[in-house]
Amino acid sequence: MVVTGYAEVGPWGNARTRWEMEATGVFSLEGCVEMAWLMGMITHHHGVIDGTTDTESGDGRLAA
Repeated sequence: MVVTGYAEVGPWGNARTRWEMEATGVFSLEGCVEMAWLMGMITHHHGVIDGTTDTESGDGRLAA
């Protein structure tokens, strides 16, 4: 049996955020943003942000 892994991901995120926690013990603003992006809390939006998009569903109409 062969077990392989892809990348280095753990409780503190990837290698950069893990190193930050090991070196300083706290996340910087950049570390927090990177963790939020890794967890899918921040996504890319291409287009105009005009307040008519439902953030939970991504639908172009506001939820009633």
